[in-house]
Amino acid sequence: MHGHKIRIIGLSIVILVVGLTYFAYRSVTETQGLESPSEASIKPKKNEPVSYGFHVIDGQAVFAGGFIPFTGKRGLTPVEDADAETFRAFEQVFPEHHPPGELFAVDKNHVFVKLVREIEILGADPATFRLLDEAGRFACDKDHVYYRAIKIEGADPGSFRRLKGDFSVDDKHAYLGHTTLPAVAATFQATSPGYISNVWSGGRYHKGPYATEGWNRDASNVFFGNKRIDTVDPNTFEDLKFAGYAKDGKKVYWERHIIAGADPKTFEVLGSKYLKFFPSSVQHPSGHGPFARDKDHFYSYNEIEERDGPWRHENGEATTRPHP
Repeated sequence: MHGHKIRIIGLSIVILVVGLTYFAYRSVTETQGLESPSEASIKPKKNEPVSYGFHVIDGQAVFAGGFIPFTGKRGLTPVEDADAETFRAFEQVFPEHHPPGELFAVDKNHVFVKLVREIEILGADPATFRLLDEAGRFACDKDHVYYRAIKIEGADPGSFRRLKGDFSVDDKHAYLGHTTLPAVAATFQATSPGYISNVWSGGRYHKGPYATEGWNRDASNVFFGNKRIDTVDPNTFEDLKFAGYAKDGKKVYWERHIIAGADPKTFEVLGSKYLKFFPSSVQHPSGHGPFARDKDHFYSYNEIEERDGPWRHENGEATTRPHP
């Protein structure tokens, strides 16, 4: 008897969920005045499954968002003020393991961008608007350059060049994302990929402060992100190309931190080679991390690694002999 009641309750819950899903989906399609994606005439290929992004369906420009539960259908949002006859979406390819970022489309009058939660009209010229990388992280028109749909103030589209990651430069300035760097443009170098965080927060443009990463320099200065590192000697600076490590003739750095006591002459980054340097008798992490060593110690980030020891790797075998 008890089991029978549980089955009835379970069935009731399933019916309720299915019913609510159906009416939610019906509400979405009816309020948008659109047919379901499987019934719609889709450009450019009829009857092709609707992919995430901008489309023209039944003569209307729409954005196909996430799937509605249990239906296999995407929610469709009309693109307001769009001219369907001239509306086209840009093909964008995003890096593996990264979610789609800003998506772009144009018609004869506007440039449209899908942000985190909203579709907005970008104040750009639709006739000359183009993407500068396949993911659309950088874009420009005849007058302006954009980073993630944010105008880079003062950037010159005629001389603008993308460098590594979010670094870029034109004839007058160097940039990280949409922010201007204090470096000299004529001698600017991005020695590692740049990164700027928190541009969009909660679906809205976040005005900072930002977390910035990546080694870069000009002829006289060295920077990490957008901050000058006063202690670095530019003449002997070397970006070690791994996890924010760098060194000069006297010090070793992890991002903006000096690694106290580290020897720059013997310092090397290990990366995933880290595990090879520890014999089976020593507890070591199962994953890989930003590990490094010099003649005296092993390091994790800017501190001596807690499993530090005089281990090295010779002829495929771990040994307890100290470093020479």
